[in-house]
Amino acid sequence: MILGPPVSRRGFLGGALGAAALPLLPVFARAAPPREPAILTAAPTKQALAGAGQPETAIWAFNGAAPGPVLRAKQGDKLSAVLVNGL
Repeated sequence: MILGPPVSRRGFLGGALGAAALPLLPVFARAAPPREPAILTAAPTKQALAGAGQPETAIWAFNGAAPGPVLRAKQGDKLSAVLVNGL
């Protein structure tokens, strides 16, 4: 019988935790399903920036709003967007 060098408690626990995590890898490694691309339309619009009773200010905005829509993605996801330039 051949015995290797003694294993420390830290080494044993690290190996055991690593082996326990192996069945979870396919769950985390799966790519997110492809999503429809976000459509951003850049176009001039007017908004009340100076306050009530003041004339609206001409601005450039995305999808009719400034600062525009929030695009959310998880780290590692690929984000696809289509820009429609109406400026």
